[in-house]
Amino acid sequence: MKNYLFFICACFYSAVMLGQDLHFSQFNENPALVNPALTGANGMRGSINNKTQWKSVTTPYRTYGLSVEARNSTVKKKAGGNLENLPPSERVPGKYAAGLSLYRDKAGDGRLTLTQINLSLATFLKTGEKSALSFGLQTSYAVRRIDDSRFVYPNQYNPAYGYDTDFNSGEAGMTDKFRYLDLATGMMFSYDDEVRGLKDHKERRGHLGFSVYHLTQPKQKYLSKKSDALYMKYVSHGDILRSIPNSRTGVFLSYLFQMQASHMEIVAGGMFRYYLKNDTRYTGYVKRSTISGGLYYRLKDAVIVKGMFEWQEQHAIILSYDINVSKLAKSSNIRGGLEFTYRYTSGHPYLYQKLK
Repeated sequence: MKNYLFFICACFYSAVMLGQDLHFSQFNENPALVNPALTGANGMRGSINNKTQWKSVTTPYRTYGLSVEARNSTVKKKAGGNLENLPPSERVPGKYAAGLSLYRDKAGDGRLTLTQINLSLATFLKTGEKSALSFGLQTSYAVRRIDDSRFVYPNQYNPAYGYDTDFNSGEAGMTDKFRYLDLATGMMFSYDDEVRGLKDHKERRGHLGFSVYHLTQPKQKYLSKKSDALYMKYVSHGDILRSIPNSRTGVFLSYLFQMQASHMEIVAGGMFRYYLKNDTRYTGYVKRSTISGGLYYRLKDAVIVKGMFEWQEQHAIILSYDINVSKLAKSSNIRGGLEFTYRYTSGHPYLYQKLK
C-alpha cells in the first residue's frame, strides 16, 4: 500500500509541480511536439493519435491527438493557378508551411487534464539541390484542469466506517483550472535524394533538428499561494531513411533527446522497411506501398515494439506497444501502453522530380 501511494504521489508531483508535457512513443508521428521546423516537411499531412498507458497499475493515462499541416507549392502561370492542371513532374514545393494541432491528456484518479491547441509556422531555405534548412515557430494555448472532488483527504476519515467524501476535507486555496499561452521555436536540416521507378528505387532521406519549448515559461498555479514556472524543454532529434541497393527493402533509424529541468528522456531505435511495390518516377500515377516493423528503446523505461503499414503512399496505420522494463515492472507486469496512429499524406507529388 505504501508503494502504491508513493507511486501516485510521484506521478502527481511530476505532472502538477513540474508540468509534465504531452508524451507519445511514436514521436515521429507527432511533429508539433518535436520541432515546429518539421511543419510541412512532408507536404500535406493529417493524423489522429491515441495512447493508453499504465492501465495495469492505476487509472489509465490517456492521450489523444489530432493534427493537420500543409506546405504551399509553386504553381506556374500556365496552370491558371490550379495545381491540378500541372503534371507531377512540374510541381515543386514552396517555401512556407502551416500546421494546426489539438492534443488532450487525462491522467490519474484526479483526472489531471491538459488540453492544448498549437499553431505552427515554418519556412524552408534551400542549401543545395537536395538539402534545405527550415525554421519554425509555434504558439500554443493550453488549459490545465484537475477534479479535486475525487481526492480523499485524512480529515474525511470516519472511525466508524472509513473514509466519507461527504465530510469537509478542510483543504482550501486550490483552483481546479487555469489557462496559459506558450511559445516554441526550432530549426532543422533536411536531405532528400530519391530515384523512383517501377523496377528501381533508391532513397536517402534524413532530418536533424533542435528545438526549444516553453520559451515564455508559463506559470503553473493549482495552489493559489504558490506558482511554479514551466521549465523550458530542449529537444534534439534526427532520422535517416535509406534503401538497400538491388532490393525492395530499406532501413529507417531515428532518435529523440529531451531535457526539461532535471528530467531527461532518450528514445532511439529503427525499423526495417519492405516495399510491396515501387512507383513511377515521372507520372506519379502508380504509388508505392510498404510494410515496416522494428524496435525502439526509451532509456531506463521501456522497449517499444512498432509496426506500420503504408498504402499507396497516402494512408498509414501505425501501432506500437511499450513493454515496461523500469523498476515499476514488478507492479506493471511489464505492461506499459498501446498507441495507435492513422496518417494521411498527399503522396508527395513533387518528389517525382528534382527540385527546380
